[in-house]
Amino acid sequence: MNFAQLNSLSRSDQQAYEFIRESYGDIYHDNKCRGGQCQFPAGQVVACSTITCEASSDVAKTLNEWLRDGITATGITSGTFSTCVAQAHNDTSFRAGNTGASAWCGSSTRVINLVERWSLGFLIGLWVITAFVFVVCLANCVLICGKKSQQGVVVAKPVQGSTGQAYYTQPAAGVQVVTKV
Repeated sequence: MNFAQLNSLSRSDQQAYEFIRESYGDIYHDNKCRGGQCQFPAGQVVACSTITCEASSDVAKTLNEWLRDGITATGITSGTFSTCVAQAHNDTSFRAGNTGASAWCGSSTRVINLVERWSLGFLIGLWVITAFVFVVCLANCVLICGKKSQQGVVVAKPVQGSTGQAYYTQPAAGVQVVTKV
């Protein structure tokens, strides 16, 4: 998906896009990041400032990689970029402010490609885990049901020469007591 197409999504695609944008904004905001302001100084070439984060240099490194890869995407013009920034800025759930919106718009195509690549593998892994848990549950049920029919009463012989009392209880309903004569 190119940059211009991301500005004109509809229905469930738009909801997923907004969720990813808000998540990016939360990461940017929660790690106290700054930078990522993008401009078009020489015609159509986009240039962005470096992102720094107070909370984590690893987060800043990742955000800068996404930004560097994202600004090379097709379809970025000053008009489409301004539309993206305005949409992010008008979203009340987006907490990263203007510079975060600019950083998001520069990174958006890269982030969307990452999510697209990882989502299928994640869902396959989730189904494999679900199938494994189902098989284990089924095996437990088979074992439990199989053991119930094989249960019996265990009678221990008293130890010779011991003094003590023997306690007897009534057998449970449906249990047959066998005595040897």
